[in-house]
Amino acid sequence: MRLLTTAASAAIANALRWQRAHDQVLQLQNALMSRADIDQAKGVLMAIHGISSDQAFERLAKISQRTNTKVHEVARNFMRNFTAPSS
Repeated sequence: MRLLTTAASAAIANALRWQRAHDQVLQLQNALMSRADIDQAKGVLMAIHGISSDQAFERLAKISQRTNTKVHEVARNFMRNFTAPSS
């Protein structure tokens, strides 16, 4: 019985470790994608308005605060609207 309990305990511990690692990988992937969206939007704002990277981020952050939306979502929406074909 002790052998079975030890094996089951090890299997559960391994499953929990795998799940935590998997969750962390997903969080890191989301962070990298969010970062890319923000960097692209900052680049467009810098080019259009002739401003610095910090100023571009400040503009995104202000919109984020005003609309109660995460900065990466503001950036993603900005890029979606910026790249949308005009009719």
